[in-house]
Amino acid sequence: MESFLQRHESSVTGRVDGFDRIRFRGTVRLLANTGSLAAVLSYLGILLKEFKEYAMGLTEQLKTASLQMALSAGRPVQYLNSSSIRKEDVAREIARRDNIQSGLICVLTAVEPCSSFHVRRDRATKKLPSWRKCLHLYHYFMHPNLGFMHARVQSWLPFNVPVCINGRDAQRGAGAGASQQWAVVSKASDGHRVNANSIKMYDKQGSVLRVETTINNTRDFKVFRAAGEKDGAAQAVPANPGVDLKGKWQRMRKGVADMHRRAQVCQSANTRYLQAMAVVGNTTPLKTLTEPLCQCVA
Repeated sequence: MESFLQRHESSVTGRVDGFDRIRFRGTVRLLANTGSLAAVLSYLGILLKEFKEYAMGLTEQLKTASLQMALSAGRPVQYLNSSSIRKEDVAREIARRDNIQSGLICVLTAVEPCSSFHVRRDRATKKLPSWRKCLHLYHYFMHPNLGFMHARVQSWLPFNVPVCINGRDAQRGAGAGASQQWAVVSKASDGHRVNANSIKMYDKQGSVLRVETTINNTRDFKVFRAAGEKDGAAQAVPANPGVDLKGKWQRMRKGVADMHRRAQVCQSANTRYLQAMAVVGNTTPLKTLTEPLCQCVA
């Protein structure tokens, strides 16, 4: 990145790196696998044939407690009849409509596919969990300093001259430093993507160059942690462990424990992208360069 800043030092007025927004999702790990669920049910004295009634009652308690904040604050609870509706767009529109500057914006609910438990007789698989549809509740907040909170890492480079990227869809970047080799798929609207991870560059308000790396599939990357630590464990080994710590590189998790590593991977991708862009010096439009090569021939 330093070479990019040096090349454009007369025009770049600053630099900001950090998360664009962060979305937290909680999981009760004690109930996230069949063995632990069976142990809890045994401890509570609940038979498998009573599981449905118990689960529905517990779900209703959680739902009521989750919505109480919105009801107390007078904020809307809105059901979406399709899981394909962009919830962020709906939340932003509600924030704009109600002029929400901080605090809870709304709670959006939708029925979506999920991994849950469905107790049934299945002698072939002998497994309890199965894919089903569940009601999801999404709470959207507005932070007065951080803005709309929803993890992306971005690098903002304000310029004192106009910055123009062709329709936000040109000059897109390469993959985000994954640990293996995959095909990189390019789409005009999404930048360059490796599986569900992407990196792109575009102009913001005509004067800010923004490079953005998004990691949705953390399993494509590695994090160094204790050798015996399973994916469900909460405690991670520090990013730069000492020689006395026994650890190994393992798959990155989506949890908060590996957020430091996610930030490292994203920031490294942003840096490499701008480093590569530093060698671009030709300001001639691509159309002008390629037009002579696209003439009809007899």
